[in-house]
Amino acid sequence: MEAMLDEGASQCGFCSPGFVLALTGYLVSGARVDPVEAMVAVEGNLCRCTGYGSIRRAAARLAAEFHGLPTELGARLAALAQRKALPDGLAALMAVPPEATSDHPAAANPAGIVIGGGTDYFVRNPDPDPGLAPSFSDRGPAARAIGESVESGRTIVRLGAAVNATDFFASPIVRRAAPGIERHELEVASPPIRNRATLVGNIVNASPIADMTAMLIALGARLVIANSASERIVALEDFYLGYKKIDLKPGEQVKAVLFEGGWSRFAFEKAAKRERLDIATVNCAMAVRLAADGTITEARYSAGGVAATPLRLRDAETTMIGKKPSAALARAIGTLASGAGSPMSDVRGSSTYRKRLLERLAWAACCRLWPELRLEEELLA
Repeated sequence: MEAMLDEGASQCGFCSPGFVLALTGYLVSGARVDPVEAMVAVEGNLCRCTGYGSIRRAAARLAAEFHGLPTELGARLAALAQRKALPDGLAALMAVPPEATSDHPAAANPAGIVIGGGTDYFVRNPDPDPGLAPSFSDRGPAARAIGESVESGRTIVRLGAAVNATDFFASPIVRRAAPGIERHELEVASPPIRNRATLVGNIVNASPIADMTAMLIALGARLVIANSASERIVALEDFYLGYKKIDLKPGEQVKAVLFEGGWSRFAFEKAAKRERLDIATVNCAMAVRLAADGTITEARYSAGGVAATPLRLRDAETTMIGKKPSAALARAIGTLASGAGSPMSDVRGSSTYRKRLLERLAWAACCRLWPELRLEEELLA
């Protein structure tokens, strides 16, 4: 807070707690301490007074003052407390690992729904009726785990129901399964939301433009759905029955997400009114497996924002199999993509615009998948 005050970064004071907490959390997190990363850490916080210049100066000052913090949590917390960035008592409390939450949460409110992180629910229902209060899903160690196993010679990644977006993108298992997926983290929400929102919650929320859903469909995700007596597995693209309608029966919950690893390359593209911190107008994701000579042996391609539900674009996938990447192939994929779905017209774009946009996002995905081919030069010629 001292840095914020000294740099004139707090005027009315309404936004200051959010910025201070975000910057403090950034110093505690162990992330690389530099001005750019500090500004990433405060994404999602808004200030109507300062114009952000003074906040940038405060963040740069903190990055300079705290450069070289210890990487080990206990030592880092002690260093922050010594320099008065954290109260001594709080630093001591944070150094003790929290007790593991039970894998069997307390009985849910039978009249309420079960939610993951609540990041969407509580925006729409800030003061829920006590009789309809939601229950949080299982947040025990198993539910927060990301694991892998081998089945029929292929790696299977398993995401527990409480895995959040931050942990997903940071996971070495996920990064091995889909090389390059981590570069898309900053396109998905802000740090507080990524830290709180669960992937399963995002899936069950059933938005047709959900970024994580598009990525997971492209990875071939399947849902493990269970009730007290049985379990079933449903392909993610088949989970959506219509706008905001899902294949989830009374008493069932999504317990895990499964997808195959071993993808050669992965790309995600998104167009929105803002470059960051905005929902998509249209998005798409593409994953491919390649033979030694570069031939595409398997492909998955998904899109959002062009129908009432997220789509898997099977015709485009089929077109890719057995071919080597080229500008001609990218154009063919784009043409097939533009004919998929039946996008609506709204404030974010007309139906015609969305179709054209998906075509160009298909081109962009191919350019991202094969940067060494410089496909954009031919596509835009």
